[in-house]
Amino acid sequence: MRVSAALLLKHLLTRLHPPAPATARESARLLAFDRALRTGTLTVARLRSIARHYLHQAKHRSPPAEEKLGHKLAAWLEAEDAATKSSFFLAPDLVREVVPLMYADGLESTVWAWLRSLPRQAAAFLHAQDTLVSEMMRMAIRRRALDDAAAQYVAAAAYRAQSAPSEPLTSSYKRMSTAILHKRHRHGIEPPTFDRILDHAIPFARDRVVTRGFLQLYHPASPSADSLYRELDDDSFVARWNAWHSKHQMLHAALLLSVLDAAQLSLDQSKPKHAHFFLDLADKHWPDYLGASSVERVAEASIISRLHHARQLLASHASLAHLALAPG
Repeated sequence: MRVSAALLLKHLLTRLHPPAPATARESARLLAFDRALRTGTLTVARLRSIARHYLHQAKHRSPPAEEKLGHKLAAWLEAEDAATKSSFFLAPDLVREVVPLMYADGLESTVWAWLRSLPRQAAAFLHAQDTLVSEMMRMAIRRRALDDAAAQYVAAAAYRAQSAPSEPLTSSYKRMSTAILHKRHRHGIEPPTFDRILDHAIPFARDRVVTRGFLQLYHPASPSADSLYRELDDDSFVARWNAWHSKHQMLHAALLLSVLDAAQLSLDQSKPKHAHFFLDLADKHWPDYLGASSVERVAEASIISRLHHARQLLASHASLAHLALAPG
């Protein structure tokens, strides 16, 4: 069997210069961090790059304590002046890279300390607080503790409602509402906490978000589609809402699933008019999943048949295989 010169050369180079082991790569990130500090070249972009590469390696292997970048980063930030700290926290893309790194290195308490250290009233830091809370929630959701993320959101939103009511926690609410939308009835949040999430829901007029009406479908004690019916029966709202969600594939599909859940809930609560409304809405605004002629094909069918048919069509899309399409 003949071996190409290119393959032979690659084999020889690998033998002579094998890939650096994980520990060497992690050490390289520490050296890069130290070098940037010594030379005064530690920019936001540079730190983001170091954090991203370090976290990529840490996902495959937990480095020993002496090689953990999180400890060095925390010590550096603690020693820096107010201007540097401000630059750090006011760079949302950097915070999104660093928070997972800190959690991976077991420094969740340090991130909490960062949140407490941020100026509470300074307008420039309101968005920084929101970003940090949202990222902490993301870490809780990642470890399948949506109830913890919910408690974080409720506490932060309650404080924000008192300290800066005109600046709600938009990023954090989007994180919370989207997580509930995807988990549906399996979110595991206790009724009192869920009530408080609804209390701090952000209206669509404020920002493009999953509305309170959708969340109420999944209340653990008293689910209701009435609020969603009122929202979606407003043509001016639906026009803006549809233009928004149709641009985001996964959200677009998740909202369709919720509209079908609303039809099912309405049927279960003896509100056939509302159930018909939700099914008609699904046919009208989701032809990409339900088919452009879906209304004509099933217009004379029963609500149950239409709902079953719609779920079958949605479940048939391979691109949505990871979504939970069974009744929640």
